Amino acid sequence: MFQIFSENLRIPFMAIKWLMAVISVAAIVFSIFMLSTKGLNYGVDFAGGAQMVLKFNESVNVDEEALRKAVSEIGLIQASVQRFGTDFEAATKEYIVHFSGDFANEEVVQKKISEALLESGAPAALVHFRFSGMEKAYLSLTESLPADEIEKILRSIKFDLLQIDGVSAFGNSVAKEYELRFGSVADMVSIALNKKFKTEAVPTALTIEKLDFVGAKVGGDLKTSAVLSVLITLALIFLYVFLRFDFAFAPGVVIALAHDVIITAGLFSLFQFEFDLTTVAALLAVAGYSVNDTIIVFDRIREMIAEYKGKDLAAIIDLAINQTLNRTVITSGTTLAATLILWIYGGAVIHGFAFALTAGIFVGTYSSIFVASTLLLGFHKWQDRNQKDSKHRVAAA
Repeated sequence: MFQIFSENLRIPFMAIKWLMAVISVAAIVFSIFMLSTKGLNYGVDFAGGAQMVLKFNESVNVDEEALRKAVSEIGLIQASVQRFGTDFEAATKEYIVHFSGDFANEEVVQKKISEALLESGAPAALVHFRFSGMEKAYLSLTESLPADEIEKILRSIKFDLLQIDGVSAFGNSVAKEYELRFGSVADMVSIALNKKFKTEAVPTALTIEKLDFVGAKVGGDLKTSAVLSVLITLALIFLYVFLRFDFAFAPGVVIALAHDVIITAGLFSLFQFEFDLTTVAALLAVAGYSVNDTIIVFDRIREMIAEYKGKDLAAIIDLAINQTLNRTVITSGTTLAATLILWIYGGAVIHGFAFALTAGIFVGTYSSIFVASTLLLGFHKWQDRNQKDSKHRVAAA
């Protein structure tokens, strides 16, 4: 079997545990500082609004400032424009454009429709309105009206980026519900930007690789759900380790996982990479990967505690880590190679996901060796002291 480290090599990991503890605490404090000052660059999943990934080829003379000015002129006021990635592929230029979803605010649009129905003299009033993405919406009225009459009324409303493409009855006639179809926002933006940069004659000059839209309320709900998912995961892992080993092992695993998540989130804050639902999925994947690595080390420690009864626990932990080190380095190394390639060459869609995996696996491997094991040693010594104190108190009584 392929080995990186010699079987006779013994690295004294526990001899440098305090140095590693200082580094870990410093990294956590720095991450919390970054999260509290700079915060996270929330993607459209959490921040709400709309987000596009635009890709220009080498024929277009464009930079961030020129694109920011162009999107402002076509109606995307206060849009944030960010160059994506690096210059590994000089022939293409990718940008992320994030703009407010106010043009699709349900309350605002509902008010406009109610006013238009009232001004038209139609014998029906609006009961309910809701969007379904950016290309469909549904409304219900107090009375049934012909779909073409509703379409005529709606076409008199200025919907900003949205343009009515058609109206049709939805469900049975009793329901008095209608489906609204809007023209593709991506197509409208693409046409408008091609005119701005005078690239209409070159079909591949500009492509919209991705367009996402999330309402502000949905974004807030998703943010709450993401935090809960991480906390529930940590709680379930604590329960699993407690049942699999014993209470002395569980705190080290959970604190090590919290260490991994906080530092990875701190890196996202430091570099202001986009933080969205795929990033949360990556963090949960990292938690699973890290706990698997830690369980392998802990399993070996437990076996050796039974095998070498009376031997110093620090020496046992060192021996267990060294015996599993080849497996840890080879597994983590091959996984890191894959995620690093995805991060560099994977494109805008999976950039945040791949970076979270890359950083998380690196930090998770470090925490399995140093953080979880050091905490196990510290907690075990604390338990021993408590037991000795209890015996002394009983003997004194």
